[in-house]
Amino acid sequence: MLSEPRAIFFQTELIWLPPDVSGYRLDKMIVRRFYNTLFEPEFNEHCYENLDLQAQKPTLSSEQAGKRSICRFSENSITIEEQRPVFAVDEFCKIVDNVVKAFQKALGNDGAVPQFPPVVSQRCRMQCLPQPHEVGGSLTLLAEKLSHVKDAIEPFERPPSFFGVRFRFGPALIATENGAITEHEGFVTVRFETYSNDPSQVWMEVLAQYVPLVQENAPATLESVALFQANIQNAYEFLTEKCKAFLDQYDKPQEKPPEDKPSLET
Repeated sequence: MLSEPRAIFFQTELIWLPPDVSGYRLDKMIVRRFYNTLFEPEFNEHCYENLDLQAQKPTLSSEQAGKRSICRFSENSITIEEQRPVFAVDEFCKIVDNVVKAFQKALGNDGAVPQFPPVVSQRCRMQCLPQPHEVGGSLTLLAEKLSHVKDAIEPFERPPSFFGVRFRFGPALIATENGAITEHEGFVTVRFETYSNDPSQVWMEVLAQYVPLVQENAPATLESVALFQANIQNAYEFLTEKCKAFLDQYDKPQEKPPEDKPSLET
């Protein structure tokens, strides 16, 4: 079995309808107000140190010891991401909660009722690194054990240094053995690849998209925020539980390769 996956990237994107449809027009003044709101006592546990209003997409960020936190806006979305996090996915959910509530307050500072734009779609991207225990490295696991292409590499006249596999899953209704129906919502894309910084590890990524999230043009509520967090948790569990369980099937002791066939590991 593989080692427990180590998270290296969390990201979620909340998407609302374009301004000409939703009526929500995001300008630099709102982004600046949001940035300032994050320094208020109720939000400053997860504030951002830098504000770039001249970027193509207004961006808030913090960086320390290789870890980077980003909050980026487009005209109809907000993206929250953590690069090389040193915390679990639960903490990322708290950051998303903090950002959404601070943005709600920033939108209401002009005297209007605080409202978050009606989110119609959410994307969650998660990346992590497990390590095989039995097969010696990601190339053997992915190219030999999983894909069975080891015997077909001879036309290249040299072994590959990188290999990857991709799956895409759509929404589905699956009947179980006892007749119950399990509903799988959203679209999920899974990638398994050699990790370029350390070929012994497997780079795993899940990109999940959940639609629709709201009915008609209702603004986001606290219940919506809870749904945002649940989708993040679901995407992370898909990656660290289902994807790991899939690869665990192939991380078994390998037989000694025939002498006349080169090993994929270099």
